[in-house]
Amino acid sequence: MDMRILAPTGALGAGFDTTALDRGVAAGPHVIACDADSTDSGPAALGSGTPKLSAQAVTRDLRLLLRARDTLQVPLIIGSCGTSGRDDGVDRVAGLARTIAAEDNLHFRLGLIYSDQPAERLQYLYDEGRIRPLANAPAIERKLFERSHTVAMMGVEPIQELLRDGYDASWPDGPATPPCSPPSPI
Repeated sequence: MDMRILAPTGALGAGFDTTALDRGVAAGPHVIACDADSTDSGPAALGSGTPKLSAQAVTRDLRLLLRARDTLQVPLIIGSCGTSGRDDGVDRVAGLARTIAAEDNLHFRLGLIYSDQPAERLQYLYDEGRIRPLANAPAIERKLFERSHTVAMMGVEPIQELLRDGYDASWPDGPATPPCSPPSPI
């Protein structure tokens, strides 16, 4: 099976060459995908949810990708929105997408996947002995979950579910409860 994926950037907002994007669109990809995070920002930015890249830079890239998605009528998948992948970062990028859609008269079904993990759930799992540090990592204390912010990692299944359900654009970040937000036609 032939599957073409256009990946114009490693981090939404880092920029990319528009001529290269045009060449990629001309190749007729089946999906457009990129990430929107970075570990380069360090733990303070990741923990606070502070975006590494400006809203203007993210909007520039997102506008070009949403237009390309509209031209091709293929899914656009963006991972770990807002640098850290926190729920508020997903909401921030989704808000930008909605604004761009309104300004540019673009229409798509927007699916969101959230990954924030409630402290109470993590404490419960810790008490059950289901959370423990990796080998050679510092010890974990139950109080850690009260003073930190945790996002979950995920596999491809939540993204596959959105694509199967007919979403055109998705911002995945982790296993959601529920798996994604209700349909949001734009």
